Order: sequence, then structure tokens, then C-alpha cells
Amino acid sequence: MNSAMANDQSATAVITHRVKDGEESGYEHWLNEIVPLCKTYSGHLGVVVIRPVPGATTTFTIVIWFDTRDHLLSWMESEDRKRLIRKVQPFLADDDKFFVRSGLDFWFTPEGAKARLPTRWKQFLVTWSAI
Repeated sequence: MNSAMANDQSATAVITHRVKDGEESGYEHWLNEIVPLCKTYSGHLGVVVIRPVPGATTTFTIVIWFDTRDHLLSWMESEDRKRLIRKVQPFLADDDKFFVRSGLDFWFTPEGAKARLPTRWKQFLVTWSAI
């Protein structure tokens, strides 16, 4: 894990797209266009695409990490991304849905939960062991 990914300044976007039945190949082609472009933006740290389970779900989840919130928002609000979101709309059953968070805390405690967050070193160990 890149150390910048684990600090408080990093930012993550989690994007979900529910793809229409039969449009998966068009969506995959679109992913092959947008993912490399995203990687060219300043501060990009990584991207993971979580594909749906065949026959069970139709939702793709894309997780994107940037070194700072400003860099992430620069990508999320860019004309490149807006253009490509317009291009993918015919393949989607719903709108482009995403949320942006700083750091890694939201991976450990769901939004609105009243539970305490684990200490930073425990978060790091869990994250590192998963990788």
C-alpha cells in the first residue's frame, strides 16, 4: 500500500453503476476507456473495479484513490469524466452514483454509525493484511 493512500489527506471515491441487462460488454468497453484516462490525472493512486456476480447482481463498483481531495475532485468534476459519463448513460439502469471521502475511516465504520473507529495502526494492519 502506498503510504500516501493511508494518510488523512488521501481521498477515495466509490462509484456504483447498475448496468442494464445485455449491456455489460458495452460497459466493459467504456471502462477500458475511462480507467486509463483517470490514471493520467495528478495525484492518482489507484483504481479497483469490482464486477457484479453473474446471475446475481448487475452493479459495478469502482473505487478510485487520489493523494488529496482536491486532486480527486479535479478528476470527478473534469470535462473528461463528464463526457465519458454522458457516453455510458445508455448502458446504465440508474444514474452515476458516487460518494467521496477523505482518508480510510469510512471503510471501517459505516456512515451514521455510532461505533468508535479502530486506532490508525489497527486500520493499517487490517488494510495491509487484506492487500
